[in-house]
Amino acid sequence: MTDIFLIFDNSLYQGLQYGLLALSLFISLRLLDFPDLTIEGSFAAGAATTFACVHYFGLGVISLFVATVVGFLAGMCTGMLHTRLRIGKLLSGIIVAVGLYSINFRIMGAQANGYILPGENPASVLRIANAAVAGWFTGNNPARPLYVYPVSNAILLIGIALIILAIFVFLRSERGSVLRFTRAENKLFLESIGQDYAGNLVVGLGMANAVAALAGGLVAFANGSASLTMGFGIILVALVAVVLGEAIVQVFHRELTDLWPVLLAPIFGAFAYYLILRTVQELNTAWQIHHGAPDPTFQLQYFQTDVKLLSVAILVVISAFRRRQVGGVYLPERL
Repeated sequence: MTDIFLIFDNSLYQGLQYGLLALSLFISLRLLDFPDLTIEGSFAAGAATTFACVHYFGLGVISLFVATVVGFLAGMCTGMLHTRLRIGKLLSGIIVAVGLYSINFRIMGAQANGYILPGENPASVLRIANAAVAGWFTGNNPARPLYVYPVSNAILLIGIALIILAIFVFLRSERGSVLRFTRAENKLFLESIGQDYAGNLVVGLGMANAVAALAGGLVAFANGSASLTMGFGIILVALVAVVLGEAIVQVFHRELTDLWPVLLAPIFGAFAYYLILRTVQELNTAWQIHHGAPDPTFQLQYFQTDVKLLSVAILVVISAFRRRQVGGVYLPERL
């Protein structure tokens, strides 16, 4: 029973952090029809900014707000490259993401990796609370430590609920309703009613990357470190979470047109994704114990590097299944 709780708790902890990253991809990909690769750079920029603000200026939790602003500016740059300079969508995102690599290096004080000391990290207080709860489960047995995050999960759930509520309220407003129609095929319609397509797209991409940078800041606090390379390939995690979350929501809510379910889908998808990864890792550990710790190079086992392959497999299976089941339901597949 403890193992099941451990898998669930750890998966929820990671899923809540990366669920915000998936939400950022949902905003750019599903709402704006913009396959934005900027989030790979803005995610790392959020972590780098959080590290710099905490390590050099002692801003604590306020660093998350600074990181959010940095992400918003990065998204705006991508939008302006596309709308003002007529650079393609994918290329605009790549340009900003690559440029952010050098900028992040400077933000972190000319170093590739930065470590947030326990005394600087606001998450240290949560770690103490988490350890207290873990001690209640294990009887404070040092020989059997239990790494659980119930207090952190509760704080993350409340924070993410407030973020989703704020996004929901904004998208239901007059300005947000226009933003939801900011797609290339609606450009002439928006201009005919006096709306600025380019301006709305820039704001939308800024909002998406602000959420991605916030996710990066949370991960930096959770890991106690930031790295220039932490954003490389991270868009795959977000993409799998979005697709998996939409598949989960469709089980209970057939139409993917209502706002509440689609905003929650990335969070559900991220949790399910890490639940799958954690379960596979536990099964592999049990298999190794059963076979007496086989040769580490034995190919018929799960390696940590197989995460990418497993992610791709999940994405392909869910996408293939959904295409056969969706039928006439409108579901944008612009990947």
